[in-house]
Amino acid sequence: MKKAKVWWALALAGAVGGCYTIGGGDFVRPPQDQLQLGRSSDRNVLAAINGTGTITRVQRNGATIECHKFLNYGGEGWAIGRGSLAGGSVGHELSVCFTSGVLVGYVYSSNRSADATNFDVDKARTIEKGRMTGGQVIALLGKPSGSAIYPLADNRGGGELRYSFTGFEGTVVGNRVSKDVTVVVDANDIVTDVQIKTGKPE
Repeated sequence: MKKAKVWWALALAGAVGGCYTIGGGDFVRPPQDQLQLGRSSDRNVLAAINGTGTITRVQRNGATIECHKFLNYGGEGWAIGRGSLAGGSVGHELSVCFTSGVLVGYVYSSNRSADATNFDVDKARTIEKGRMTGGQVIALLGKPSGSAIYPLADNRGGGELRYSFTGFEGTVVGNRVSKDVTVVVDANDIVTDVQIKTGKPE
């Protein structure tokens, strides 16, 4: 989390100076059929992304998790408010995580017009634990921009749905916002927990 805040601080500072790029160059968001949790290999996923990222390794639930993060932000929308960011740094980022060479989680965030991951956080606050299913959450919020299974997620047999967006909303100048929702579902697809984080990116 600290690292993400540092990247956003750099992005916002760079925007004042005009056009710039942050990250290791652009990358490709793989199609959904290449992001199959528990099946897709690190070799195939990383080849599809075709970018330069950073790697972190952590221990979680007794397993070693290797995560690759890719991000690319530019100043295309700063001066004239183009794109869904409407007046700020335009770009996208992707994290993919593997255990023993197999995909166990990913999350994508974008404020580009073509594939923005913005969502209605007020609707997320209406999600009812113990009553709603993961399918109903998707019907409410739209297709998630991320997902995770054990051991990245804590619950065996279930998993997590992720919704993530950082950008601008509102007027041409816009209000800078950061929104992240994690929905935990059990093996029967019943929602057991909802975590909502909102604020201004730093």
